[in-house]
Amino acid sequence: KLKQLCLEALKAKKLNSKEYIERTAYELKVIKKLNVSEYFLALKEMLDKVRQKQLTGTARGSGAGSIVNYLLKALNNS
Repeated sequence: KLKQLCLEALKAKKLNSKEYIERTAYELKVIKKLNVSEYFLALKEMLDKVRQKQLTGTARGSGAGSIVNYLLKALNNS
């Protein structure tokens, strides 16, 4: 499911260059290897609910540079 969400977001954001696709594939591989896919999905679900209530926050640390977090809208940038 995480991979599907990311692929859909890449398409929706028109990020179809080789660089974005390879970066996303690499991050998804690491996420799978570390067995934290469910964490990312739970984070997305939680942040979707937070946005519905019009609350905001920011990403910090290494997660702020993650294309997967960007694609899941876990970051405050466009």
